[in-house]
Amino acid sequence: MSYKPVLKKSADSCSIASLPVTMRCCGIWLAKQTARLGKLTDNQNNKRAIMSFDITITLSEEDIQRFQQSIDEGRHIVADPDAAERVEELAADLIEKVQGIDLPSFISDRLLKLQILINMIRDSEWQLAPEDRTVIRSVLYYFVNPDDVIPDHVPGLGFLDDALYAEIVIQELSNEIRSYQEFCQFRIAEETRLNKLGLDTRVGREDWLASKRAALHARMRERQRLAKGGRGLRMRLL
Repeated sequence: MSYKPVLKKSADSCSIASLPVTMRCCGIWLAKQTARLGKLTDNQNNKRAIMSFDITITLSEEDIQRFQQSIDEGRHIVADPDAAERVEELAADLIEKVQGIDLPSFISDRLLKLQILINMIRDSEWQLAPEDRTVIRSVLYYFVNPDDVIPDHVPGLGFLDDALYAEIVIQELSNEIRSYQEFCQFRIAEETRLNKLGLDTRVGREDWLASKRAALHARMRERQRLAKGGRGLRMRLL
């Protein structure tokens, strides 16, 4: 799945007019959904070849605005610490639920990627800044909101809008995600190195973590600044 914003420019502004999102789907899954709606008989469905193909869905400005409204609502809700913790718990529950549901891979794969956002918040050694925590919790709110675009209980399609939104969120937070992944890789590598030397990884741990974390946070802030300053594209969703 990928997306590329189509920009609408004016003399003093540049806003997102539409958002094409391309998804790679499994043909047999789509055939099953069509048969479920009575468009194909089971015999016809069984004859369909299993294949992958791309579907491009263009989100309108109105569609994007719905996501924006959810983020705005999420910001307001997660301002309360108890509500913020509840959003995290519900998002974690959703990921666990997705693992136990027979969903097409192009949906489940996107939703499972949300786990790294939860890890970023909960990893005490990463020490994510409060403003970044607020952003992540705000975007997670959409996935736990029962009033999202397509209710999750709709068979086969209930998580489609969640997958679309997850793809957008992961792309928009790619800078933050890459920084956290690099931190995790460094932590594992350093623990492995110290273990091979027979040293206790707990001794001086914060010292060697702090230097790497500080460098990654500084790089992350600089990239955020450049994006907001117009040298990169950062959608107004966030």
